[in-house]
Amino acid sequence: MADSRSAERNAPAFATGTLILLLRKKGIDLAVIVEPPHEGSMRALTPEGRIRRFPTDLDHYGPVGHVEIPQGSEEQRALIQRETDALNQRSESIDLDLLRECTLAEPRPYPISELADLLFDSGGTPEERGALLFALNTERSPFVPDSEGYVPLHDTALEDRRREAEERKRREIKKAERARLLRERKSQEKKTLLPELRLLLAGKILPDALSEVTRGWLMELREEIVSESAVPRASYGGDLITLRDENHAVQILARAGLWDPYREDLIAVRNGIGLPIPDAIAVECASLEPKDMPSEDLTDLPTFTIDSAETMDLDDAISIKEEGDAWRVWIHVADVDRWVSKDGSLDRWAQDRSESVYLPEVVHHLFPKELVSHLSLDPSETRHAFSFSFVLSSTGEVTEQRFARSTVRSDYRLDYEEADRRLKNDPDWTRRQSLIETLQKRREARGAKVTLLPDLVIEPGRDDIRTRIVISDTMSHRLISELMVFFNEQLALFFRGRGIPAVFKTQPEATDTSAFPDPDDSLYFPRIIRLLKPSVAGLDPGPHSFLGVEAYCQGTSPIRRYQDLIHQRQLAAALNGEPLPYTLDDLSVLVPQLDSRAGEVRMVERRRRRFWLLCKLDTLRGERLMGIVSQIRPGGRPVVFFTEYLLETPLLLPIDLHFEIGDELFVTPRRVDPIRGGVWASPAG
Repeated sequence: MADSRSAERNAPAFATGTLILLLRKKGIDLAVIVEPPHEGSMRALTPEGRIRRFPTDLDHYGPVGHVEIPQGSEEQRALIQRETDALNQRSESIDLDLLRECTLAEPRPYPISELADLLFDSGGTPEERGALLFALNTERSPFVPDSEGYVPLHDTALEDRRREAEERKRREIKKAERARLLRERKSQEKKTLLPELRLLLAGKILPDALSEVTRGWLMELREEIVSESAVPRASYGGDLITLRDENHAVQILARAGLWDPYREDLIAVRNGIGLPIPDAIAVECASLEPKDMPSEDLTDLPTFTIDSAETMDLDDAISIKEEGDAWRVWIHVADVDRWVSKDGSLDRWAQDRSESVYLPEVVHHLFPKELVSHLSLDPSETRHAFSFSFVLSSTGEVTEQRFARSTVRSDYRLDYEEADRRLKNDPDWTRRQSLIETLQKRREARGAKVTLLPDLVIEPGRDDIRTRIVISDTMSHRLISELMVFFNEQLALFFRGRGIPAVFKTQPEATDTSAFPDPDDSLYFPRIIRLLKPSVAGLDPGPHSFLGVEAYCQGTSPIRRYQDLIHQRQLAAALNGEPLPYTLDDLSVLVPQLDSRAGEVRMVERRRRRFWLLCKLDTLRGERLMGIVSQIRPGGRPVVFFTEYLLETPLLLPIDLHFEIGDELFVTPRRVDPIRGGVWASPAG
């Protein structure tokens, strides 16, 4: 819109009474100049009926007409309203669809002057040009503003925009209707609703005793918080009650028996996480058969899996052979592509889910359990896989690496504890420690920070919530971690070397590597968590500094992550010499969608873990828990780290107590609010 926004600077100073259009972030408004531009500012009558001063470099367009300004404020408000209505009426008569048809053959930014020349004789009058600009900035406009003008929307984008506008209008109408009903019922409901809500929150009335009026209001409240994606403070409750935020609303609904915090999470409900399998998907799964494709028979290889005892979906398995002072290794990954056809209803459903969701109380699998049972590399079952084999010398040199479609059969399954016992006590396994060390040193030489953090396992129940810390920095965890990182690095290098589009994970090099804490530090966990930066997903390969690899993409968990299935399909096509199923343009659309969904999943997982952990702490109010001061916030307030629960929380202190970082102390939870996610603790007496 370069010509529109520079119009005033290229024209003589506007006189008093000139009509102009103000181009602001919230939209476009008509204004009347009451004091011409002078020394960088001007005064104008705004649509609100107020006279305000604006900088002359504010984006504006004009003149679009001229009026005589009356003296009285009421008359001025009537004038601006009348002129705005007239501008609206003129803009509605402009045929924007015809204008779009004239410009769609050459989709580029069109300055307002060029659009006016197409639509009006001799470029139109100031009033007509103003009406055109006004129309181009309305919801009905089939153009999108650009820094150089207005770009006509193609059919798909236009349809998406119209659907969004219809949905937005539907929500606004629904919201306005709810507000109207609340206002109409306010007088008769106030006598019943407010006293009942107070009694409910005080625990003096049971949900079954609530009146129909109160229950109906609460049902509407539930619908409102579920339908909203972003909730401003104190926006719920209409004129009847002020709610602090959405979690306050959830608390009230939970008291009324209309929300089960042990089974429901607000973000999960809003985003459809954990919805039951649609009937069409269940029917498709029941009739699925694997595609017949050639594969290499590796069923004679000694093969095993290592995973936690609770895991149902075994994505990967390992085969290891000792060859002198070198190791020949196979990493087998479940062949999901053989079962799930691209763009089928099951595939689209999985794409929408993005990945499995692991909550303390339940796992929502990416694929239906019936299919997972066919995909999982379970012991004694012949399964289809993609296998990556390589030879690793004692000096870290990698040779003979190769990807192939395969058929494998796992001989046995180990949990991490049993694998650790074998790595420590079984001579055949003990020698494999050198494989782990060689892979680890290979990455450390390139700057990797090899760290495996402890994990808090939460096993919830309403009456008993058990927690335990799993130490991940063991030889068995390192074996699996090193092999999975190596597979993903080699897959990324395979794609990069052949120019195959993929979703690469990158992470820039840390500017201060000395900031990384010592693993023996008692505050290692909270400190490393604050230092770790998330990797960035993109279409350009690059180094991942924390992992110490040249390139990295995820491919070892296709049963759990849709992104890994994308890479599996790209790999299959490359191995077979077939056209790639995903182009760069395809992935440029898919990546933001998958990243957004993955962000929602991570948020729900964090919220549910914190909810159940705080439910546990709620049962420990008044008890003495060991803590370490991990931070001192501005104002001197310490933050304490609960070593047994891997949790940080601010400490409430008497005014005469002072602590330093690293001080150990016993802490007592004083108040815990699992729904709102808050915990308040103080030094134990």
